[in-house]
Amino acid sequence: MSEPMRPAPPVRPETDAYVDGAMEAPARLAYERVLASDAGAMADLERQRLVDAALADLFEPGPAPAIDVSAAERPLRPGGGWGGWRRWSAMAAAVVLVGIGVWAGVWMAGRGGAGGISAQRVYDSLVAKNFAPEEVCTDADKFEAYVKGRVGQGLRLGPDATGIRLVGWAYALDGKGGRVVVLMVMDREKPAIVFIDPANMDHPVAPPKEGGGLKMFERRAGRLVLREVTPHAEPGVAPHLEVTK
Repeated sequence: MSEPMRPAPPVRPETDAYVDGAMEAPARLAYERVLASDAGAMADLERQRLVDAALADLFEPGPAPAIDVSAAERPLRPGGGWGGWRRWSAMAAAVVLVGIGVWAGVWMAGRGGAGGISAQRVYDSLVAKNFAPEEVCTDADKFEAYVKGRVGQGLRLGPDATGIRLVGWAYALDGKGGRVVVLMVMDREKPAIVFIDPANMDHPVAPPKEGGGLKMFERRAGRLVLREVTPHAEPGVAPHLEVTK
């Protein structure tokens, strides 16, 4: 006999505000410090982002026909307006459960079902959506704090990096519900992504298909594993990401 479904734990008020972009800068930085040291808070945040992403895919279907590079420079509205939807009643909860299954299917590797993340699918999905990030954080100091708050170690783009424009962030979901931070950049005017994962939580990432025009390069940076997926013959982003304290 299958076990009865247990209700998900309630979302913390500060998590809701953070996802909605409703926090002032001091409160946001304080919350990101909590995320860096509190696994429960990070799990809460990941769960809420998963719900938001499921809703986004359900109610904003249909990829754009072609990539619009200028979209990478347009900041998103804080929170994307999903906060009010979470106040819906039981019908919304049912929609979310269905949506999570749909969203997870897009990001999971196709072989084996419950394996890792498909680099090809993540890249293709982001490009099909005009390479518009879920979050924009391109200021150097905020960029460093953002990475540290999510994966426990800061990164900065080195001064010798040329032809690289930071775009923002997305998230990839593995087959078991874990999420991996995805850095989005324009590298020599072409979109590239970098999966950023703590080495002790390393999620499998399936490389792009052969002959598909993409390559994946892996690099260890301090306590992090960086996997760059790029249309170029060599990595142009990960080698220039410098570890900070």
